Amino acid sequence: MGLPGDGRSPRLDAFYAAEAAYLAGGMDDSQAREAFRNCFTADVVVREPESLPYGGEWHGREGVERLMRRLREVFDAAAFDDRRTFECGDTVFMAMRSRVRSRATGRRMTNSVLHRIELRDGLIAVMEIFHWDPAAIRELIDPDEGP
Repeated sequence: MGLPGDGRSPRLDAFYAAEAAYLAGGMDDSQAREAFRNCFTADVVVREPESLPYGGEWHGREGVERLMRRLREVFDAAAFDDRRTFECGDTVFMAMRSRVRSRATGRRMTNSVLHRIELRDGLIAVMEIFHWDPAAIRELIDPDEGP
């Protein structure tokens, strides 16, 4: 299991802190671009569930930037708590609680999330995101959609 200071957690901690700051408006696009560039390989692939309004495959650092801008359109606050890191070689599993607030509705929710992360040269090369309840996320954003 990864522990703080193991050489992997600081990079992941930097990503989660940058994402939360960016979604809350604490970073502009230029600051976020620099922060994310230091976390991802040039050919990174990030996968979000297709059923979410920001779902799909996001390729390259520019894809990560587009995903983050899309997330910022959907959420205006985020926090990633109770993170637990499990390592299997260069693959890291990050289990956490995600707390978000919908920009459209002002409603909040907490959701369990698992990230499967492949590292290359200490940078995130692949990130697959698994949400416990994607239907609740859709309802949070648009209550008329429902589960």
